[in-house]
Amino acid sequence: MRSLSGFLGMMAEGSISFVCARPSKDAIRLANALYQTALFSDSMSFTVSLKRLYALFDLTAGAEALRYLYELFEELREPVKLQDFSFEGEHYAWLSVCLCTLEAPLALESQCVVVHLDARYLEALRRFDKAPYIIF
Repeated sequence: MRSLSGFLGMMAEGSISFVCARPSKDAIRLANALYQTALFSDSMSFTVSLKRLYALFDLTAGAEALRYLYELFEELREPVKLQDFSFEGEHYAWLSVCLCTLEAPLALESQCVVVHLDARYLEALRRFDKAPYIIF
């Protein structure tokens, strides 16, 4: 199995452009929690319990709390434009990527959600953003 640090290496000079506004304070909080989970699990894909996510924002499980989490995940799905960089041996003149995707939609009957983080996004944020919102 490849370590997470292996996913976050080997990127040449390039640039990052946010297509939309930077995420809100709570979306940034979620992004950092997801990143820390990835580090702990040593994988870019992992399962996180909805109960843990509710606790992160002091929410009571229910439709309104689930809707709030959905909105935060939507913010984290906003793309960034990456230009002129290489990653893991491939060169990209232009690429649009987002921080994370969910394997399945959030649902009240679900106990957990599978999250996939994009290593290209994380590496671009780490290297090119002067004030990255994820604590590396």
